[in-house]
Amino acid sequence: MYGRDPSALWRRVGADVVVLSSAANDPLTLVGLSAGLWRLLSMPTDLGSIRDELEQEGLLVRGTGSRELERILTLLVLLNVVRNEAVPA
Repeated sequence: MYGRDPSALWRRVGADVVVLSSAANDPLTLVGLSAGLWRLLSMPTDLGSIRDELEQEGLLVRGTGSRELERILTLLVLLNVVRNEAVPA
């Protein structure tokens, strides 16, 4: 399950989102697909649901966009603004 790190500060600026990690000195600006992804991460969400919603919104190309989505999620996790946590059994 992916979700926003609660320690990350963020603000919406028009259609974009500016995020600051507790571990970073510089803000990160999310645009387009990344900004749509950030909106969906307001609650813990699984990869399949994220992908389906972004495809329905036209922000992700069905089939070929999954790899791009996974790269963005990996980067956001590495930047400490998104968490990837296992679902309890």
